[in-house]
Amino acid sequence: MIREPDRHAPRPGRRRLAPPPLLAAAAVAAALAALAFTWRRLFLGTDLADEGFYVAVAYRMALGARPFVDEMNALQTAQFFVYPFVKLYVWLTGGAGGIVLFTRHLYLAWVTIVALLGCLGLKKVVRWEYALAASLVCVTFVFVSTTNLSYNTIGAGLLVIGMALGARAVAGGRVGWLAGAGVAQALAVFAYPTLVVALPVTAVCLAWSVPDRRGRALRAWALGAGATLAAEALLLVGFGVGNLLRCLHYQLAGWSEVNAASGLAKLRDIVTGVIGHVQLYPLVVVAGLCVWLAYRRWPAARLALVLTALALLPFGEQLVSGADGFGVIYGLAAPFFYLFVPAERRDLATRLLVWGYLPALVAGLVSGYSSANGWLQMDVGLLPAMVMSGVFLALALAPAAGDRQLSRRLLPGLTLVCLVGVLAVTVLYQYQFLPR
Repeated sequence: MIREPDRHAPRPGRRRLAPPPLLAAAAVAAALAALAFTWRRLFLGTDLADEGFYVAVAYRMALGARPFVDEMNALQTAQFFVYPFVKLYVWLTGGAGGIVLFTRHLYLAWVTIVALLGCLGLKKVVRWEYALAASLVCVTFVFVSTTNLSYNTIGAGLLVIGMALGARAVAGGRVGWLAGAGVAQALAVFAYPTLVVALPVTAVCLAWSVPDRRGRALRAWALGAGATLAAEALLLVGFGVGNLLRCLHYQLAGWSEVNAASGLAKLRDIVTGVIGHVQLYPLVVVAGLCVWLAYRRWPAARLALVLTALALLPFGEQLVSGADGFGVIYGLAAPFFYLFVPAERRDLATRLLVWGYLPALVAGLVSGYSSANGWLQMDVGLLPAMVMSGVFLALALAPAAGDRQLSRRLLPGLTLVCLVGVLAVTVLYQYQFLPR
C-alpha cells in the first residue's frame, strides 16, 4: 500500500523553527515591557532645576562655551559624554527646540546599553534570562526622578558596566575582561569625580576575589584603569591647570554652603539616615530575620524570597525618599540575599560579593558624602549592588541539590517572577514620582 506524503511534514532541507523556551520568552517580554514603560515616562514631567542644568551645560558647549572657563562647575565633565550628540542635534536642527526630549531618549539608549552589557558580563554567573532581568533595574530605576544624562546616571551606569565585565573574569572567564572593567570604572570617575576614592578599594577587592590569578588580573585591570585615567588627566590639563584649580575651589566652596555637615559628622549623618529609614518598617526586618532562621532548618523556606519586591516596596513610598529610598535599601540588602545561596554556589557568590558589592558600598558612601542629598544619593554608587542583589536572588532561588522534583520545575519560573517583581516596583515609582 502506497502512503501519501504528509503535507504538514517539514520539507527536505528545511527545518521547522521550534518555539522559544517559555522562560526565555517571558524574560524578553519583561524586558520589552520595561523599555516600553520607561520610554513612555520620558514624555512626562518637567524639571527646570537639575535636569535643566544637565541639558544647559552640554548645549552651551555645543554653542562654543569653553569648559572650565565659561562654566565653573566641576561636575561638567559628565556632559563631555553628551556633548557630541548635542552638537550634532544643534547642527541638524539649527536650535534647541525639543532638546530636552532628545537628551531623554539618549538617556534611555544609555541605560539600555548598560543593562545589555550587564547581562553580557553576568550571564556567565547565572542564566542569561536572570542576568537580563537583574540588569534591567538600570533601566527602570530612576535617580531623583530625573530621566536624563547626568553625573548620576552616567557615573552609576559605568560602575555597573565595570562590575559586570569584571564579574565575567571573576567567575572564571578571561582576565582580559578586567581591562574593560578598569576602563569603565575610570570613566565613571570622569563622570563623577569623587568616585576616584573607590578605585583603590576595587583593586584590593579584585586581588581578594581571584587569588589563583591575582597578578594577571591586577595587571589587566590596572592597564585599563591607568591608561584611561592618564588620558583623562591629559584632557583636563589641556584646559589649563589654573582654570581647573579655580573651578575646584569654587566647587568646594559651594559644597560647604549647601551641606550642613562635613567630615565625620557628614558620614555619621549618612549612616544614621539609612538606619532611620530602615526603622520606619521594623516588621520587614523581623520578617527577613524569620525567613533566614527558617531557611537554616528548612532550605525550602528560601521560596519566601520571591516576595522580595513586595517586602521592599514600602521603602520607596516615603515622599521624602521616593525611589531613591528603595534603591538604597535594595542595594544594601545584597549580603542578606547572599546568605540564602546554596553551598554548591557559595564559593562563586563569595567572590562576587567581594568584587561586586564591597566597592559598590564604598562608592555609595562616597556619592552620599559628596552630595547635598546625603544618604539618598548613595544609590548612585550602589547601582552595581542593586544588580548584585538580583544576581544573588537568582543564585539563591535556582534549583539546588536536595530540592524536590516539583521545586525544580517551579523554581526557574519563580526566580524570574521575583526579579521581574523588582522591575515592576521601580516602574511604579517612575510614575508615582514625577518632577514638578
